[in-house]
Amino acid sequence: MVIGLLKKFFKKNPEEIHLSPEDVPGFIYEKSLEAETEMQSILDSSKDEFKQIVGDSREKMKELRDAKLRNPNIPKREIDFMNGNRFAYMKKLVLFIKSISFPVSLIDIPLFHDELQTKFDEFTKQSYRAYQIVGEFFGDEVQRLNSTLSRFSKLDKRLMDKYAELRIEEIGNIIDEINKSHSAIKAAKSFNDRIDMLKNEASKIDEDSSGCSGIISKFESSKENKNYKKMIKDTDILDDRIKKSMHTFLTPFSSIQHSMRKYSKIAIKHTEWIDAYLEDPIMTLLSDENLVILDILASLKKNISSLSLNEKKEARLKKNIAKIDNEFISSFRTKMGEKKKKKDDMSSKIRGSDITARIKEKQEELDALNDRKNIISRQIDEINAKLAKIETDPINDKLIERINNALNLVLVLDK
Repeated sequence: MVIGLLKKFFKKNPEEIHLSPEDVPGFIYEKSLEAETEMQSILDSSKDEFKQIVGDSREKMKELRDAKLRNPNIPKREIDFMNGNRFAYMKKLVLFIKSISFPVSLIDIPLFHDELQTKFDEFTKQSYRAYQIVGEFFGDEVQRLNSTLSRFSKLDKRLMDKYAELRIEEIGNIIDEINKSHSAIKAAKSFNDRIDMLKNEASKIDEDSSGCSGIISKFESSKENKNYKKMIKDTDILDDRIKKSMHTFLTPFSSIQHSMRKYSKIAIKHTEWIDAYLEDPIMTLLSDENLVILDILASLKKNISSLSLNEKKEARLKKNIAKIDNEFISSFRTKMGEKKKKKDDMSSKIRGSDITARIKEKQEELDALNDRKNIISRQIDEINAKLAKIETDPINDKLIERINNALNLVLVLDK
């Protein structure tokens, strides 16, 4: 009680402000801008805190997820029961955290508050049983997680307290009333000055955007970029040629794969090579410096009778083996090796070029300028929308009283 009396005693008396009726709108708009700027600053700074709480919550969830029982002698049935409830609790918690969206603008703050309270209540009701059970096994981890989650409510309370303290909603309502007054012309001037400033900024952005676009065009039309695009195109063409070359080997080889697989079960020599050829014929052939494949094919042909093939299939197999001779394989390896080396050289040159990175950097800069230009355009539209609502009704005593209560001052009109 004593403290309350002291606070009342030392409380600062409301400031007395003398204004002409024509100056009231500009004064209120200035206070509104100050309040919104202060609230926006708090909202912006709170965004990182919100992200930190989300990150800390996930970290504490991970600790709960990885927590080990202090008593390892608990029956398996109870452990399974605990793990089931731990999974259910964390699943609800993940959905809860994902459902929370931080306010984008000032008007979203009350909505954020209402939704957070509703979702907290829903989460508590839906997860209470699992929470109780998990808490019996991992009390410390659950307590730390709860402490982290409580920071959402604390952050929300700070935002709402400041939102209420600044009387943003009431000031907004007063401004709506002022828009109907005959003195709104002066308030409109404040808006128009703001529009002029935004337009000047937009004009500067247009100049910067033009410069960025010019640099991008210069980069895109440069010899370096043309060479880069040509290398990309040539690489694609080379890829097609490599695929076609691979096909020239895979076509005859695939006709003997079934028989080679059967032969692999009775082969004595080169079993690892046989398995490798069955798994990846191309890469194995390119690494087969000693052409072990020729010895494998010769052995396959020699042991055809052991493969339980009919006479017609034996004849076909011999014919297909004959196609894969030393000349065919050597020619393929040479051509394929040349193509792969050429591709590797081209890929190395492509990786060494930074032209795309420079274009991307400038494009990102241009995108950022365009984003800012769009924001300015929206701000101008919003201000113009407010200007369109301004009306000319007298500033009455009731409105003055609302202003005094909202701004904690004594507004005196000089007639």
